[in-house]
Amino acid sequence: MLGQAVSRFEEEFGRSPRVAVFAPGRVNLIGEHVDYNDGFVLPFALPFRTIVCGDFAAGGTSRVVSCNISSAESSSSFKINASLSKGEPTWANYVKGTVAQYLNDLPAGAAFEAVVVSDVPIGSGLSSSASLEVATATFLEELYDLRINDGVTKALRCQKAEHTFADMPCGIMDQYCSALGQEGNLLLLDCRTNTFDLVGINSCAAGNTDMPAIVVCNSNVKHSLSGSEYPDRVRQCKEAVEALQKKYPRIKALRDATLEQLDSLDHGEEQEEEEHATKGSSNKKPKKHTTAVPKDGKVTHVDTKTKTAKYSAETGHKIDGKHAVKPKKKVKQKEHELSELGYRRAHHCITEDMRTTAAAKALKFGDFVTAGRLMTQSHLSLQHDYEVSCNELDLLVHAALEVPGVYGSRMTGGGFGGCTVSLVAADQVEELIKHLQQVYPACECYVATPSAGAGTLDLGNAMHVQSRAVSRYGDSDDEGLLTVGDFFHVVKDRPLLSLTVAAAVAAVGLMVFPRRRR
Repeated sequence: MLGQAVSRFEEEFGRSPRVAVFAPGRVNLIGEHVDYNDGFVLPFALPFRTIVCGDFAAGGTSRVVSCNISSAESSSSFKINASLSKGEPTWANYVKGTVAQYLNDLPAGAAFEAVVVSDVPIGSGLSSSASLEVATATFLEELYDLRINDGVTKALRCQKAEHTFADMPCGIMDQYCSALGQEGNLLLLDCRTNTFDLVGINSCAAGNTDMPAIVVCNSNVKHSLSGSEYPDRVRQCKEAVEALQKKYPRIKALRDATLEQLDSLDHGEEQEEEEHATKGSSNKKPKKHTTAVPKDGKVTHVDTKTKTAKYSAETGHKIDGKHAVKPKKKVKQKEHELSELGYRRAHHCITEDMRTTAAAKALKFGDFVTAGRLMTQSHLSLQHDYEVSCNELDLLVHAALEVPGVYGSRMTGGGFGGCTVSLVAADQVEELIKHLQQVYPACECYVATPSAGAGTLDLGNAMHVQSRAVSRYGDSDDEGLLTVGDFFHVVKDRPLLSLTVAAAVAAVGLMVFPRRRR
């Protein structure tokens, strides 16, 4: 990818770039939708990356070009000053938003020209936006020699960029993991203190030859969380905190609450009752039928044999048995301390923190069965309490759990599409991928290992990563070494290769394969 970015830069700007950097995407093993509730998450950085290369620009106008977009929207120009604002194309807002966080650090009249290229799947829940933000921040720091030397500050600035220029009230996890990912390790991140403990997936069970692999499955269902779904859940969590604070003032976020405290609140939803349209009806609700309502809402008779629900041509009211029933009428109940919806949102967040810390502990002790069970419980909570899953993700999780050797599976990311992540015994990787692709042919599967966070690239060798060797197996035009600890290969067409790599990782943790030279 770096060679592609350099070639495009030379084509667009007529010279070679001065600086090149990268920032990875991330996958979250467990701990979903709790980062903006000060909770605990367990992500790791992926070898899928966004690369930015560029140089200073004359004339005071900055210009950024994307290799991933072929339309006229592939380029964006802007001036770096206090009036910098979001606009079209939307992808450039992540760049401009990040630049805006560095206004006080950049010299007057600062301007640059840059090219962006990325292999982080967009809309997959693998943090393509955070990858672009952190890559932009790393580029600015390198180009202008900004010695901030604090990955947390970088992550916080990129998070603010997403809040202000992408209208996404996200937590800190995505940007933090992209900036501070550690090769060979998951990060148990405390989203309140912005500190982490390392959970070494390659060393968590020393001497255990049954080291599991992590398989990410992309449903290829795209989602956008800039609508109401994500902000609604952020608001619902805040409402739950406010309700809890009335009884327990020390609670600052859902991370502070216990299930006992949540259950002590009076919660419920508006009740509904049905009114009978004929005399002689009792107060008991008529038996409900499962037949769907016709689109026109009106049917002229009742099938007394099957007792199928029918609809009156005159009134459109449901006819149930001998009684015509008026539409349901909401009956106002007493005011609850917390709505049923708010209760379920809070229930997910509180139990998800418990699951995440327990999963990290289980992985450290090599208890993959427990870790996998907690992952599956997380998915059920996201599906039913938080309601951010979808049919495609549910299908993929269910299919994964049908395969022997799969410890657990769950959706990962914001939801409403994107990816699942599964913890599976290394010798069952090929079988898992085969089964997922049989059940859901549109999916793509990746074998993932934790990789390093953002860094610089050596332009002296356009395909050599200064901080680590990262490549795709089979790219015969490159020189150097392939580090399996960085390996994140698309295995849609090479399941046997993925099994070989997974087994190698299980056996030795990190392998180095010689690459074919020119």
